[in-house]
Amino acid sequence: MSELVKRTATAAVALVLFLALLFGAPPLAWAFFVVAMVGVAAWEWGQLTGLSRVEAIGFAVLVTVATAVLWRVSGIAIGIVDRTVAGAVVLPALFFWVGIAPLLMGRRIPGLRGWVGLMVGATVLVAAGIAMLGLSAQGPGVVLAAVTLVWVIDTAAFFVGRRYGSRKLAEHISPNKTWAGLYGALGAGTLYGVILYPLLGDASGFWGWVGAMTGASALGVIGDLWESWLKRLAGVRESGHLLPGHGGVLDRVDALVAVLPFLAFWWLGW
Repeated sequence: MSELVKRTATAAVALVLFLALLFGAPPLAWAFFVVAMVGVAAWEWGQLTGLSRVEAIGFAVLVTVATAVLWRVSGIAIGIVDRTVAGAVVLPALFFWVGIAPLLMGRRIPGLRGWVGLMVGATVLVAAGIAMLGLSAQGPGVVLAAVTLVWVIDTAAFFVGRRYGSRKLAEHISPNKTWAGLYGALGAGTLYGVILYPLLGDASGFWGWVGAMTGASALGVIGDLWESWLKRLAGVRESGHLLPGHGGVLDRVDALVAVLPFLAFWWLGW
């Protein structure tokens, strides 16, 4: 019970802080928060790929600075976005999540615990940070919609998988994930898109919007599996211990890191 109380308390505090910053903080304070979270996630990623704690701090500093600089260079900071620059940041990450990550997961690739792993981490984390800041420029409701999508698919995958799951999705990566959980996540993400369309639907039309929500849901599952695989390669259960009862920041944003570049590319027209 104490573990449940700890998890609940941490989730409540994190949710209140997130919503307070999203809806009440000045744009600069919100940007500082997003960039800081990217830095913490980079610190945890560095350790998962074999860096010491001190070396991981150096990696986190580089990723944090790169995110802050690209936030300025892309024009997001002043509300005049250079879509060429922004697209150049998110496209490599999107290509990785769609075309590379599904092929690599589960294979024995020692290089991922080294420079290759760090390059992948820098690419996807910086892109996620820039995508989040770009979505933020459209209003807090857009960010909340994107984050809620991840909450929806995570919750659906857990409960549907627990109730109906028998066939494992990727037992060698994450033994608790099942095909039923995947179908639940995709179905819930699609339904969420249908509900959201009257509020935020864009020029792609109803079916384009719903299809994009389904695709984003699939990417969320891939992001979750990828981080599980990194932890398995590193021989750890959690990416960190910053969030009592929940592990590290990367444990909480793994799916979001994969979803955000896609949403920025499609939703914002990058």
